[in-house]
Amino acid sequence: MDIEMSKEYQQYTAVLEKSLESVYAVARKAREKGLDPALSPETEVAKDLAELVEGLVGPPGVAESIRDLSKKLPREELAFKIAEQIVYGKFGHMDAREAAEQAIRTALAILTEGITAAPLQGVARVAIKSNPD
Repeated sequence: MDIEMSKEYQQYTAVLEKSLESVYAVARKAREKGLDPALSPETEVAKDLAELVEGLVGPPGVAESIRDLSKKLPREELAFKIAEQIVYGKFGHMDAREAAEQAIRTALAILTEGITAAPLQGVARVAIKSNPD
């Protein structure tokens, strides 16, 4: 991931990342003892929005497209473009209802930067219905 930042900020983020890895190592070691139901920490660390969206709602492979398109498009257009790619099968074939739901959830995750429950809990279900006209 290439992000332009000052040398001081690079050093600061490096310290944060090192501290985070240290804490995760302790958490992994504790979980490996088998005293908790899960044998590894439940949370995952995402390096950028693209990785966060793919890990949160998917579909697999969408992170690369998000990274590429985010260099050229504003966030709102990016969300619609990714939704379009999902519907047209760029990330694998899905039936129409499944593709629509995936597109909506992924677009919502992009628009909300993955920090709200909207992509996961804000959409109960998606249905495709016929309109008589």
